[in-house]
Amino acid sequence: AQLYWVNGVSGASFVQADLPAERRGLLGTASVLSLYAHADVSSPTLRGKFIRNILMCQSIPPPPPDVDTTLPDESKFKTARERLTVHSTNPTCAGCHQLMDPMGLSLENFDAMGQFRTQDNGVTIDASGELDGVKFTTEAGLADALAQSQRVPDCLSRLVFRSAWGRLETAADEGFITDMTAG
Repeated sequence: AQLYWVNGVSGASFVQADLPAERRGLLGTASVLSLYAHADVSSPTLRGKFIRNILMCQSIPPPPPDVDTTLPDESKFKTARERLTVHSTNPTCAGCHQLMDPMGLSLENFDAMGQFRTQDNGVTIDASGELDGVKFTTEAGLADALAQSQRVPDCLSRLVFRSAWGRLETAADEGFITDMTAG
């Protein structure tokens, strides 16, 4: 209850409780948010990559082996948004980061553990983002953009197919997947 900022819950027994509005769906769960973060800091890049890879079935290549993936020092750039903006000025990094970071930055109100916060190093968090041309200002906006995306239902159908059949789909399976997505 403390992690999710749910009031009025005490004791060791499970009770039904309403979650705060920012805890929408899968992306509002501490398990997903903490899995796609570092041990001590959030990671808009890892969270954005999760969305592209797992929810949208899009591949993001790994960074080239000779690229420095270290973000600028927090003493100069307080927020993750500031550090990633500087980091993505490297043309080698910019192409992939523009696919991941705008979505992941909308989840910055959640720390590495998935607990809601409003500040990063004493600076108010800007949780605005963008998904394939759709702009939003909060994590709820990201959830809405994903709900409207044509890629998400197709991707989730493919994941269900792969799990159920224990294999990757072939060209012969495309009709079935299309029907499953539409159904």
